[in-house]
Amino acid sequence: MSCPNCSVTVPPGAATCAGCGVALPATPPLVSAGVPPDQVTAPVPPQWPGWAPPGPQPAPQQPGSGWGPQPAPQQPGTGWGPPPGGGWTAQPGVPPTGWYPAWAPPPVEVPSGLATAAAGLLALCGALHVVAVGVGATYSHGLSALLDGTAGPSDVRGVENAYIGIGVVQAVALLATGIVFLFWFSRVDGVVRELGVADLRHSHGWAVGAWFVPFLNLVRPKQMVDDAWRGADPALPPGGWMQATVPAPRWLSAWWALWIASSLIGWRSAMGGTGLEDLRTGADIGMLADLLSAAAAALAVLLVLRLTARVRARAANLGRLRS
Repeated sequence: MSCPNCSVTVPPGAATCAGCGVALPATPPLVSAGVPPDQVTAPVPPQWPGWAPPGPQPAPQQPGSGWGPQPAPQQPGTGWGPPPGGGWTAQPGVPPTGWYPAWAPPPVEVPSGLATAAAGLLALCGALHVVAVGVGATYSHGLSALLDGTAGPSDVRGVENAYIGIGVVQAVALLATGIVFLFWFSRVDGVVRELGVADLRHSHGWAVGAWFVPFLNLVRPKQMVDDAWRGADPALPPGGWMQATVPAPRWLSAWWALWIASSLIGWRSAMGGTGLEDLRTGADIGMLADLLSAAAAALAVLLVLRLTARVRARAANLGRLRS
């Protein structure tokens, strides 16, 4: 190397110039001991995690590799997305920064088995109500014959036993159906909430509890069904606001009206006296209750099947249906 002051050649590593005595700048050796000069290579910058050379950087080819901004996810819960809990506010026309791997919500299981069981038991109850209408008509005719004196007690005893028997079978079937139906509806209501909806009117506990509170059970269960129906809209985005002002289908209101009417009329038929005239009046009122109950059971089957299908379609649209 040469002295920058007097251009005298000085040996490598010298601190001062032998010619003029000027201090020389310290220069690290480029050649290690024993390495020929023609094999010296330029220093390589350190490759720390997250390090990138200066200047414009190419975009990564796959999410999660390399460095740089990550592409927006194409589907909910896949690829890359915002960090859990937020961290930035998306604005139209402004690409978000600071992307992290997206949190994928877990899949949900639609209670198809419970729906099938509930629909089957409801259909059985409807059939029993139809049978009860026929038995009740025969029993009412026998009681009229007793009142007219054209038949004796022994002539009516058989149909009376049949009338009592069909009532017991109906009670057992109704109890089993009610248990399965409440299990199904509680699970459906839970799935609707898991899929995300913003403005349900009542908490999940009312899906079952609302049926057992006097007077409240005339209104609250129907509200829960309406909210579940609107919240299961397949076109509703995750966490979206359901259209609470949009009325539920009219057949849901018809189902509820038939259920309330049949329950009140059936209660009235069971509160009569023990005389022949009272028994005949009770049988006639009971037939009306059975007719309304059969219609309500048919609409309840429709409710179970269509609401379950609606929830399944919403879960599939959100990519969260468990296979």
